[in-house]
Amino acid sequence: MIPIWLGFIGFSLKCRDGRCHKVSNPSGNGLIICCGNAGLSVLRANYIIAWAWTGAALLMMIGNIALIYVPSLPLWSSLLIAFAARNSAVYFTKWYPEYRRVKYGPPPANALPGTN
Repeated sequence: MIPIWLGFIGFSLKCRDGRCHKVSNPSGNGLIICCGNAGLSVLRANYIIAWAWTGAALLMMIGNIALIYVPSLPLWSSLLIAFAARNSAVYFTKWYPEYRRVKYGPPPANALPGTN
């Protein structure tokens, strides 16, 4: 997980100026990435979704650790925490991009005239 986060951070630092950059990969090929406002918006959405999955993973670890150090807890409590955290992250991953599209996207075609 840490290498993925370091990659996100490095990419976001390159995209602060809103221009196109050549990003190299291990095979030596270059990938051109343009970082306009839309690119930064997608990157921000990816950050938020990644944080949701990180939180879910932390909750799963806390549930497992609690089960180990508090032996009187029933086994199903750890499973309940793990499934709830994973399912919440899956739901959030499906919901959040559509939410951003509605909130920050262009107005619908049948919007009131003169409101833009």
